[in-house]
Amino acid sequence: MIILFSILLSSILEGSGGSESPTLGRSGSDPNLLHHESDVVPQKNMRIRSLEKERNRLPRVDDAERQAGKAGMASTLASNLSVNIDMEKNFDHGVDCSELGADWSLCYTRSLTLAYSGSEEYTNSQFKIYFSAIHRLLEVQNEDFEFGHVMGDLTYIEPTSSFGGFSASKAIEIPLVFEYWSVQETDNMPRWFVVDERDGSTAVIENTNTEDLRNFVMPYTSTMKTPTDANIPINAESRFNLNGQTASHSIDAS
Repeated sequence: MIILFSILLSSILEGSGGSESPTLGRSGSDPNLLHHESDVVPQKNMRIRSLEKERNRLPRVDDAERQAGKAGMASTLASNLSVNIDMEKNFDHGVDCSELGADWSLCYTRSLTLAYSGSEEYTNSQFKIYFSAIHRLLEVQNEDFEFGHVMGDLTYIEPTSSFGGFSASKAIEIPLVFEYWSVQETDNMPRWFVVDERDGSTAVIENTNTEDLRNFVMPYTSTMKTPTDANIPINAESRFNLNGQTASHSIDAS
């Protein structure tokens, strides 16, 4: 084995003139062809220069123009729309969760209100409203809207053929059914956005563009997941009182 390796190393050094370290590489369809670093680097530099040349041919667009282009038609609806989410019930809501395919036959209801503040009626129906749903959306209980799932938590609602538009200064209530349960306001994600399918533009609904969920989520009034849930939610005051009940112990560190 050592002899074979020595013969192979000698042949490589002889082929390279012994002056440079060879680098194995591919040229055409021959995977065994040898070439040197001095041959590779100029080729790499040529490719980089070629890419830079192509990039410089592209039109320059500043950030303001780019954002304006993205807004497009979607901003007309998004700028006049606000979202309000009202948690309803985790149980005793009259919904057959198992029929909807809910895991463990558990689901909860939530009311979504889309308030339109525009002074003129909005009749375009070629739009979708996207949002992040940490629980699977199972049903939209409003015949004017339907839903779709993209990937992961990304979900959308869109108008159906019966949608008559947003009336000036009016709101539309859309009851929703989600899988499992919801016990805290942080189960709701911010930054809902509109996509207008006429030009592919997007725009965030302003009152959801925040880290303060109270801007669009009504305060929760219950944390019970099921009728038999006996969990007592902890808060700063109750935690302080519990810590005060902890027995003190003297420790001899000697």
